[in-house]
Amino acid sequence: MAAESQVQAGRRYRAMTSSMPSQLSNIVWEVDRLTVGTDGIQYVRLIRSDDRGRQKIVSLEALLDRHYFRPDQ
Repeated sequence: MAAESQVQAGRRYRAMTSSMPSQLSNIVWEVDRLTVGTDGIQYVRLIRSDDRGRQKIVSLEALLDRHYFRPDQ
């Protein structure tokens, strides 16, 4: 699971747009922390880089799925 080991606090990702799935969104999300839920699934807390008050939690599996997110270059 080499990709999982690359996910760490400070790493940035861009979501794919919902209207055009092949395009990246302009919004950059930064990994705040990783955690394991009570359901045993690994989750990642993301903070929006341009509005630190906006946060979301997604599964690590979703973050690593290139249909949903891509690393910000």
